[in-house]
Amino acid sequence: ILFSQPFTMELLPTPPQARIALQPPLKERFTAGYTGHLYAGRGIELILALAQKLPQVNFLVVGGEPDDVEKFQRLARTTGLNNLLLTGFVSNALLPQYQAACDLLLMPYQAHVSASSGGDIARYLSPMKVFEYLASGRVILSSNLPVLKEVLNEQNSLLLPPDDPQAWESAIQQLIASPDLRSRLAARAHQDAQQYSWQQRAQRILSGLDGSPPTTDRHEEAE
Repeated sequence: ILFSQPFTMELLPTPPQARIALQPPLKERFTAGYTGHLYAGRGIELILALAQKLPQVNFLVVGGEPDDVEKFQRLARTTGLNNLLLTGFVSNALLPQYQAACDLLLMPYQAHVSASSGGDIARYLSPMKVFEYLASGRVILSSNLPVLKEVLNEQNSLLLPPDDPQAWESAIQQLIASPDLRSRLAARAHQDAQQYSWQQRAQRILSGLDGSPPTTDRHEEAE
């Protein structure tokens, strides 16, 4: 669905390498990242709470409408958060560099998720970032919403209740202390990403044309 060619873990920069390459470079320490919009229900408030609880961790937030970015930058200044960086909009071409700069990637969707036009899309959202995160070769921490569990599972991510900040804090601390766990989850996520390449999707379509039952999943059609 997303990728023109398979990626190998060897081609991906390490988080420290990617942090140095950013302009300006990101402070060298364990980094949790989020990319995407900052609409209601996307979990930015949870990220702010985690940044307060974990001052030894960088929190890198990439994306968002200018008004939303300014709002949360102002809130971060007011609360004295010097470990939270909101970059605002970044082009799609540069987005993988920011994701690679992270040791883990956050997807803290809440029980109710707003779209740009309003309304609650929590039951049927199909965020592009799921597949981008998988391909990035980084650990994924995600809310355990049923729709997200069509792609994510306990082998390729850590799934957490969206309304339990303590669970998210504990999970980040566990990952900081467990490089082997980070490596295992990241490697499985990257492996799982390969099934969503354009080549794999074409093969599924062609298997249907030659009379074989097409191997489609509901989440693929939703995307």
